[in-house]
Formats: sequence, C-alpha cells, structure tokens
Amino acid sequence: MNRSSQKSPQDCISTAEEVNDAVRFVPPWTYNSEEWLARGGREKRSRAQAMQQLVEAVAASRPDGYVPKIVKQTEEYLQVEYTRDTPTYSVTDDVEFYLPPGELSRVEYRSASRTQLPLQSEVNRRRIRALREALQGKGGWRSVGY
Repeated sequence: MNRSSQKSPQDCISTAEEVNDAVRFVPPWTYNSEEWLARGGREKRSRAQAMQQLVEAVAASRPDGYVPKIVKQTEEYLQVEYTRDTPTYSVTDDVEFYLPPGELSRVEYRSASRTQLPLQSEVNRRRIRALREALQGKGGWRSVGY
C-alpha cells in the first residue's frame, strides 16, 4: 500500500491516493480518536486490540451480499477477499488494511475490484462505510479529518 506515481483504476478507493482525487481518495481511520479519549473513553487501544476489532468487523460484514475471506493476517496487515456469487457469475474484490507501528493509531486501507463492472466503485465505498460504521459502534473509531 505504498504511494506510487501510477494511478489506481477507477474502481479502486484508497487512503494512499492524492487527497484531491475525489474519485479514489478515502480518509484513513483512527482507532483512538482524541474526541473519544477526551470524553472518558477507556485507555488507548493497542494495535493488537484494534486489529482484533477490525477482524471481527470484517468477519461479520456482508455488504451488498459479498462474503469476506481473510487471506493473510499479521500484526499490522490484513488482506481480505470479498466474493459475491450469482447464478451467472462470481465477483471477487480485494481489500487490504495496514495498521502502521507507532503512536498514530491509524488504519490505512484499499478496496479494489478485480472486474470492471458498472458502479463497482460505489460497492467499494459502501463496503468501507459499513466497516467504519461497525467499528465506530465500538467507540473510538473514526475517519481522520472527517
């Protein structure tokens, strides 16, 4: 999930895009928002606790009928395939999350479609929104700067 000079496809959204790219850019998340801590939220979450909550949110999610499958998980990285099967075709999207080490309490992510279907970027946005909302219900999670 490194920034590169190469543009992502239109059906990909990512925190690594340029902020002025309204089609592809989405803000990163924080799992220890200052607002939550100031209002008496419990102590700061560790990265391991945040990853566990993220994994739980992913496992419980079924946005637009897509079913998640965790492909790879480390202490700072989560790779998920979301698949939707219909009687005529199967669609798989790739979603990655990165929780960098340090005190930032930040989550970078990318959601990309493998196939070029109409409105697929909206599917990616709805998926990320559903996950963010599920995590916000746990307290302390929010989009950075929004």
